[in-house]
Amino acid sequence: ISFSPEGNILASSSYDRLIKLWDVASGGELKSLKEHTDAVFPVAFSPDGKRLASGGADRTVKIWDVGSGRRLFTLSDSTDVVLTLAFHPSGQKISAAGADKQIRTWSLTNDGGSLSQTIIAHEAEITKILYLPDGKRLVSASADRTVKIWDMDKGELVETLARQPD
Repeated sequence: ISFSPEGNILASSSYDRLIKLWDVASGGELKSLKEHTDAVFPVAFSPDGKRLASGGADRTVKIWDVGSGRRLFTLSDSTDVVLTLAFHPSGQKISAAGADKQIRTWSLTNDGGSLSQTIIAHEAEITKILYLPDGKRLVSASADRTVKIWDMDKGELVETLARQPD
């Protein structure tokens, strides 16, 4: 699930391949989006709330227009299930990660996106990514029991936080 920046719309995803947009105030369904061919896992609103990204088991990232519910374009360079998404604070890039242990970043335009960066990031699936507010760094968490901080301008690892053995 993901709240719009204004907090008035909630996006939900599920195994039934549907993304639903909900009016938070009334609890009513606004739109149902369906173009994924397998389960949908992450959803994320752009910083301006005008676009929604979704990813899933069909190995694609889809970008939607929130107002119309229309799919704008599909990004499909993932080699495995997409488990997490994060828009850059500028809204001009999106990163995705998942079962293939890599972070992929696309530069976005109004009508598409081009893959601009791939980082082989972890030794197990990546479960969450998040841009820091400055947009220069991205944090990734993985089933390998590490959290890593990345300098996205350089594509380099800044720091690894690892769970200590019990």
